[in-house]
Amino acid sequence: MKLPIYFANVEIVASYNCYSLNVLVFESLLHRFFAEVCLDIDLYDKYGSRFIPREWFKVPLPVIDEVIGLLLNQSIVNYKYDSSKKKIILK
Repeated sequence: MKLPIYFANVEIVASYNCYSLNVLVFESLLHRFFAEVCLDIDLYDKYGSRFIPREWFKVPLPVIDEVIGLLLNQSIVNYKYDSSKKKIILK
């Protein structure tokens, strides 16, 4: 029997209201946009079960706010994330 993984509580620092869009596509676009800064970490719970988070990215919150806006106005295709400068730049 596989037991659930428990870690520390999460502090919600932002939430976004997005209407009339496909949530799976929206999430996929976010993952692709920030793929190079996906946190590369293996975690183990108290039972020794391995957990590899793919939902964690090392990105400043203002950049996330900006990307959400670009996704919603559909101009995200013109931009990319520059991880060395920690900002969004034109392609």
